[in-house]
Amino acid sequence: MSKELSPNRVESKNKTTTTEFPKKLGGIALALSLIAGGTLVYVARQANMPEQKPSTQEEIARFVDDYREGAVDLPDDAVVETFTIEEGGNIVKETTKLAKENNFSQDEMNHLGESVLTSTQTAYDFNKKQGAGPSSSVEMQNGDQVKTVIADVNDDGKRDVVVVEITR
Repeated sequence: MSKELSPNRVESKNKTTTTEFPKKLGGIALALSLIAGGTLVYVARQANMPEQKPSTQEEIARFVDDYREGAVDLPDDAVVETFTIEEGGNIVKETTKLAKENNFSQDEMNHLGESVLTSTQTAYDFNKKQGAGPSSSVEMQNGDQVKTVIADVNDDGKRDVVVVEITR
């Protein structure tokens, strides 16, 4: 093909001819309209979706925070227990013992780890923010006090053992 252009075609610096320009504009317009259409569909679907229930971990962490702030009304059947970490002991071992003492069902025992681990981490995080100890399981010492609440804190029909406070 010859480098010579017909009289009605003009070549720009980037080698785009005037006949190709409308095609490029059309492609850009199509892409923008597809993006806008997709965004509208997404917004419409989000508006029609019911609000998602918080996860179990979020509910337990919120319970721990609310308990610390005094904003929790404990259920009538709630039990508040405080225990002391003894030599060779740990939170998981002690909370498992509490669950057995409070006649947890097998189903409740199966879900025990989630509430204990989530609430313990929330308590550690609080201690870390306050500059207090212990702020991790590594820092736990013989004699540390652990306060727990035994109740169905997330309305799932199962009792939980929730660590609400860890002090030295």
